[in-house]
Amino acid sequence: MRTKILTAAIFGVLLYSCAPKVVVSAQKPDPVQVPPQLPSMVVTMSKPDNLASGKTLYENNCSKCHKLFAPNDFSKQDWAPILVRMQKKANVDDNVMAEVSSYIYSHL
Repeated sequence: MRTKILTAAIFGVLLYSCAPKVVVSAQKPDPVQVPPQLPSMVVTMSKPDNLASGKTLYENNCSKCHKLFAPNDFSKQDWAPILVRMQKKANVDDNVMAEVSSYIYSHL
């Protein structure tokens, strides 16, 4: 009985030590190339209610998967590919993405 417990403990330690290590990084995402259709997606909206709607959409959609970055954490050139990539991952339509983009770009 004692050898079975010792064998199981050794096996557990070995299994634990061989498991992949998960490291959470606080680095900014790597920039990607901006597709040519991005400028046509971004609609300039300056109404406060549209910006509030964009903020709400940003907070509700983006915080599901990761921490939220402040709009001024990145430049406009950095945000463009991030927004395109996240639109695909979050499966968000162009109208919602236009509001989110307008909110983010209004704070730059």
